[in-house]
Amino acid sequence: MPTRTLALILPALLAACTTTLNTAPAGMLADIQTRIAMPDSTLSWLYYKGTDARGHHFEHTRGILRGGQIYVLPAWSLALPKTQPLNESSDNWQLVCELDGVWLLQHRQSTAADWDIADPQWFKGCWRLKQQ
Repeated sequence: MPTRTLALILPALLAACTTTLNTAPAGMLADIQTRIAMPDSTLSWLYYKGTDARGHHFEHTRGILRGGQIYVLPAWSLALPKTQPLNESSDNWQLVCELDGVWLLQHRQSTAADWDIADPQWFKGCWRLKQQ
């Protein structure tokens, strides 16, 4: 399955198996790096889901049916190119490829393979974010 197609359908497959963590951008980045290092991780996709009174909501996936992690960050802690109301429909989510210089968009063919950095040309418009 092409990587671009997988990036579009994966959030829908993982919607039912997620947990939530309230944190700062540095905490989210550290947790994502820990999740990527798990031996059964095969993907690293981070999506912006929207903003509500609690803050900015992001969801990270590390593989099909491997559980997702939702992060809620204080709205003041991260400058976004634009915001939208929190939405559970993955059709409206924004792919984030980089946070504070760390490339997050990665995949590998199997848990024994090396990580490949997803080609940014496939994901024109993905966000590169920095902490405030």
